[in-house]
Amino acid sequence: MTHRLATLSLSLLLAGCRADPAPPAPSAQATPLASTPVPSASATPAASATSAASALPPSPAAALTDAELGTLMRGISEEGGRFPSDNYISNETSFLHVTNAIEPLQGGAYIGVGPEQNFTYLALLDPQLSFLIDIRRDNLVLHLLYKVLFEQSPDRAAFLARLTSRPAPSLPPDAPVERITEAVQKQPHDRALEAATLQQVTERAQALNFSLSGEDRKHLREALAAFGKQGMEIHYTMEGSSRKYPSLGELMATRDSKGQARSFLGSDAAYQRVRRMQRENRVVPLVGDLAGTGALPRLAAELRRRQLALRVFYVSNVEQYLFSPAKTWAQWLKNVEAMPWSSDGVLLRVYFDQGRAHPRQQPGHRTTSMTLPASAFLEQSRKGVWKSWWDVAQQGGSTP
Repeated sequence: MTHRLATLSLSLLLAGCRADPAPPAPSAQATPLASTPVPSASATPAASATSAASALPPSPAAALTDAELGTLMRGISEEGGRFPSDNYISNETSFLHVTNAIEPLQGGAYIGVGPEQNFTYLALLDPQLSFLIDIRRDNLVLHLLYKVLFEQSPDRAAFLARLTSRPAPSLPPDAPVERITEAVQKQPHDRALEAATLQQVTERAQALNFSLSGEDRKHLREALAAFGKQGMEIHYTMEGSSRKYPSLGELMATRDSKGQARSFLGSDAAYQRVRRMQRENRVVPLVGDLAGTGALPRLAAELRRRQLALRVFYVSNVEQYLFSPAKTWAQWLKNVEAMPWSSDGVLLRVYFDQGRAHPRQQPGHRTTSMTLPASAFLEQSRKGVWKSWWDVAQQGGSTP
């Protein structure tokens, strides 16, 4: 997901929503969690990548009530910023290149930015609780749509049919994803179904006590219309760019290094795992600036309150737009440090070649997805060795 982030100081809660009292601000020092009790905020990040999960018995994931989910959405979110393109789907073809690196990091907490690529990571990780945060309020509205589709669609064919406002084809649960996308694409666009889905999302937001503004409803109508019109051929677009980006159908059929379809729609098992999380309200959409002083500090405090260690923070290429000016990057580092990291927690970032190939870029891909231990990132950030986003993108990390 490519962001053109303006430097924003975002400290207000969502417009038109009730403001819950902000949790106390956490310390700026990172705190890895390696046991059930939350360590003090004065602890330093672990230097090794020893798995915290191996030291802990698995904790049962606790479902949230609608009231709890709505409170988190309102109370953590801040006022949104603007983005010049319709970011309905991802534009990252390398999203499965990190499968081997992150799959062992199951449980705990997950934070991610952007649209549907997060669901693939959720299917791989099955975190106890996940937070999908983006500077665009439109992204939160899109995730409300996805929530309704997951909750009401028993299988992948039904999910894609509802997303694209088409009758659901009858297919076996284990059908290859390519067969599903082809069958869905052949179905006629049903505007009545599109209107019904719009109403259902509105009603679901009301059940969460989350107020949708007129602008929210407009964006929701536009998103449904785009998916309905283009179907599985919908792709990312950027103002002023003539680049061809992958379609939704192509992304969902993407294979990992072993040739397996590992997107969240690549198998029924992957889809059902994410569907369960959505039905249990364990996917929390938020509005927030990664370099802001509102949502991220509040989220860090909430994770501490719940004694949840952060294991994966998917930031896409947002850091590219945070590096300058210096004060924006400094606040981003402060927000990273404030998180209650697991000792093996990682940042998952993406580099877009934009005329300059990354050393780990794989043939046929414009994007490079990579992980870096949070402890290593924080250690290097304190040394102040980076002079550009290119320096940041090259440091440490791994791809399978």
